[in-house]
Amino acid sequence: MKSVVGRKIIILMSTAIVLTSVLISLLGIYLSEDVVSFYRGQSRMPNLSLLAELSLNYMDGDVMDAMFRDLVAGSEEEDWYIIYDMYGHELYKSETLPAYIETATLKSLNDITAGNTVFTRLDGVGDPLIELIGVPIIRDEQVVGAIFDAALMVDVAQLRYSFLRSLFIAIVIVMIFVNIIANIALRRIIKPIQNVVSAALAITEGDFSIKADEDLKGEIGLVGRVLNRLSTDLYRNISQLYLEKNRLDHVLNSLEEGMLAVDTDGRITHCNHVMEERFGIDGNGQKGVTIEGLPMIGERIQELMMVINERASYNVKMDYMESTYRIIIEPIEDEKDQVAGAVILFRDITESERLEDTRKNYVANVSHELRSPLTSIQGLIEPLMDDIVSDEGDKRRYYRIIYQENRRLARLVDDIMELSRLQDSEAMIQMIPTDLLPILLSAYERFKHMGANVNLLCKDKPMPQVIANSDRIEQILVILLDNAVKYSDDHEPITIDTSVEAGKIQVVIEDNGIGIPRKYQPYIFDRFFKADQPRTKKSTGLGLSIAKEILDLMGETITCESKEGAGTKFIFTLTIHHPST
Repeated sequence: MKSVVGRKIIILMSTAIVLTSVLISLLGIYLSEDVVSFYRGQSRMPNLSLLAELSLNYMDGDVMDAMFRDLVAGSEEEDWYIIYDMYGHELYKSETLPAYIETATLKSLNDITAGNTVFTRLDGVGDPLIELIGVPIIRDEQVVGAIFDAALMVDVAQLRYSFLRSLFIAIVIVMIFVNIIANIALRRIIKPIQNVVSAALAITEGDFSIKADEDLKGEIGLVGRVLNRLSTDLYRNISQLYLEKNRLDHVLNSLEEGMLAVDTDGRITHCNHVMEERFGIDGNGQKGVTIEGLPMIGERIQELMMVINERASYNVKMDYMESTYRIIIEPIEDEKDQVAGAVILFRDITESERLEDTRKNYVANVSHELRSPLTSIQGLIEPLMDDIVSDEGDKRRYYRIIYQENRRLARLVDDIMELSRLQDSEAMIQMIPTDLLPILLSAYERFKHMGANVNLLCKDKPMPQVIANSDRIEQILVILLDNAVKYSDDHEPITIDTSVEAGKIQVVIEDNGIGIPRKYQPYIFDRFFKADQPRTKKSTGLGLSIAKEILDLMGETITCESKEGAGTKFIFTLTIHHPST
């Protein structure tokens, strides 16, 4: 991993070294040039003193003008001279003297007439470096003039160039060594930081197995210890949150009710699988989507906002797609007791509503079935008790009817008790390998002796054993044959037959009676159901319910095929016994 800190430190160090070197170089050049200028000026002072004496003699008239100019010009060599009297008039000026030097002498003239000596450098843009020395001409302690000496500082320029070149070479060499040494040193310094950074980056990516080095001294070691502790606490907290999330998901998904959670704006935040199965609401794909427009709850957006705004509860029952649901809306509060949204439960009460209706119908049917024979018995007993009936023949007829109604009432109670026993959750039927043909023959002969036109078509068929209870199978046959006899004409044939299909024996009871209308066929196995009440002969309406409960306990099925006016066919299955070898 590239170290940005290391690069920045090296750049900072290099910049500091370069700036320091440049400042030292500029200061060195400036001081060295001043020193060189001072000593050069001192070496030229004797010559300027002689020229000052010569100028005094010239001003006193002791030296001729031509001689004065020749003497001054003879001492010029590579220098330029300009001499002023006390009034600023030029007494002498070198012929090649640059104008900017003359301008500089005029600016310094006042300092010299005040008795001061001037040392200055002229370094104009595009002009050569010039050293200018000005001294006063003194007579009897009075300044009577000034003499200026200007010389090219060729040696100083060469010195400056040499110094700068040496400085550049030194800086390059130093920078190379500094970078090498800094890289080595910074690698030892940056490596622990990189270790801490790598651990921090791993934590941000969810990898808590990487730890920072805690053995280092100083602040980096402290940062490593703090980071490792933070990583441990964070891992523990995230694991706990993940565990709680999984628990919550399992709890929500184990609910039989559909659950939907929304925020204060009505956007979906949580949803269990029941919502997807029943209403097609995808918990992941529709998170953040408002509930407006969703099935059922979209129609209750006002009630939802009322729950959120008023912290109220809402409970309503409504129908949706042939099912009945109870919708319960409760507000959700955060740690500050502020409403953060609402949770909506969709409880399917279709079955409970159906069971409640069944219970009511059951009570009504039982009451009706019990009332009919009791009413008949009461209506016959009262005339007998009041001696209204005196004829013995009539009395015997009354007694016979009372006896029949009593038996009917007893059968009704027995059927109700039998159905209750079969529907008990602990009810069991003992099943063993059983020969089916003898059971069919027994039922056939029983109804044959009663005068029914019953035909057993399978008496000559080879028939394997079945896993069943012989008493219960005979009970089912009696129920089905009894229904066939009741709802068929006296001479209409009733057939009993069997067939083998997919490891099962199918027992078929078929008649040519009045049949069952199509609209009643889904309900024929319900308790107390009678397809055509006015035409129905006296029965409890529990026989087919008992038959179905018996077969359900045995793990078998029973179906009905019927056409109104063309007879009815009942088919139930029995599992074939396969003896182990």
